[in-house]
Amino acid sequence: MNTGWQKTSELTKEARMWLNQFLSDYPTLRFYFHAAIEDLGKGVDNRRYLIGQQKIGLMNRIFFDDSTISTTAGTLSSDDTLVATGGTIAISEQMKACHIGNFLTPPQHRGNGYARRVAATLSRHLFGSGITNIMLGTTRDNVAARRVYESLGFKTIDHRVQLDLARST
Repeated sequence: MNTGWQKTSELTKEARMWLNQFLSDYPTLRFYFHAAIEDLGKGVDNRRYLIGQQKIGLMNRIFFDDSTISTTAGTLSSDDTLVATGGTIAISEQMKACHIGNFLTPPQHRGNGYARRVAATLSRHLFGSGITNIMLGTTRDNVAARRVYESLGFKTIDHRVQLDLARST
């Protein structure tokens, strides 16, 4: 299987089947993948996929005029198991800015520094590629995440309120 960046149109049948199965645990990314397949029928091929060598993760990128949206699902492995994720949510090369997030570590793998390694590696890569402003968000009560981000030099610059809306039953 090709492990370089591939357009949706370049994915083999095997790769599409693997993506569909892998993304069953990632409903938002699965939605993006299905939208990419649908867009192919309309002549739009603006997504790229990078599938991990041991098929433990992938990166998905959607290219727009002056920005790129990227999401990582699966980073770092320990005996072929997923131990942490994180990635870019949106990048604007024109503004040299990026929003990062989706840092997740399963409970059994917490406390080993995996999320910190993912965030540090990602930040180094972004700064090395010319990004000068990296932002992220977390909740006030997520003390562990805030500690990791602060240890990497991130500072709180704003407090916001999030409203989670649910359908009434």
